[in-house]
Amino acid sequence: MRLKPFSAQRGLPCHRRPSPTTIRRRSRAGKSLFVMLPDFSSAAFLRRSLIVLSFFAAATLSCFVLYKAADSAGLRLPELFDPSFRLRYVSPSVADDSTAMSSTPDADIMWFRDPFPRFYLDADFQIACDQFLGSSYDLENRPNGGFSFVRSNNRSIELYKFWHSSREVYPGYHDQDVLNIIKYDAFLIDIELKMRFLNTANFGGFCEPSKDLNQVCTMHANCCVGMGNKVHDLKVMLEDWKQYTSLPPSLKRSSISSWRVPQNCSIESIHPSIHHSESPQKSVEQAGED
Repeated sequence: MRLKPFSAQRGLPCHRRPSPTTIRRRSRAGKSLFVMLPDFSSAAFLRRSLIVLSFFAAATLSCFVLYKAADSAGLRLPELFDPSFRLRYVSPSVADDSTAMSSTPDADIMWFRDPFPRFYLDADFQIACDQFLGSSYDLENRPNGGFSFVRSNNRSIELYKFWHSSREVYPGYHDQDVLNIIKYDAFLIDIELKMRFLNTANFGGFCEPSKDLNQVCTMHANCCVGMGNKVHDLKVMLEDWKQYTSLPPSLKRSSISSWRVPQNCSIESIHPSIHHSESPQKSVEQAGED
């Protein structure tokens, strides 16, 4: 006697095993549905993350290049982004004799060697010069704000506060000219600021080029009016450096190579009295009397 299936005995529908055709149809449907879903694999996530990071890196680099280009072209920038006072927001809670340091170079400075061995270890504030008179302590040196090296401590913070507030005392003057005035002020003596001026033999410029390429660390395209003149002399300077670096080591040491610049850049157009002994403090006082 043959027994019927249990479902057939109770009149229930019998669930048959799906045919191979049905299985294939479902497989295709499942495959198409899988294709429609987003790809959450680790490789895809990594790829998308790299694209996002690359986008933000490119945007940041573009903003930085535009900022530097505007700075070097002399365009007026908002006060918050004033490159002349990049350290004025240093927190006053920094402990005295802190080891934090900052170098603030302009965009038109060419770096040829590591400048750190040439910095003074005991200085709070050291700055490059348009004209260097032979001593790093001489206040008659003409500083250039395009390159400075600052040790962050209470003394340097007070300097930048005093420097920034002095712009209101001397309206219409560039921050570099203001520094050239306040460097004589007794306030800097009271706070015991250690200021040093960097030798143009190592940190030269178009105002006073370094005379020996064996010693130069940086060269600044200062004392120059007009972007075309500046670019021309910068190209000549790079050609001089390439020619120097192509020499054998023995010739580099035995001969004193120098620059062919400035050519189109004019020192007299920027500092007509750069070789005169009159201090800027006296010039300002005379202008006030007039």
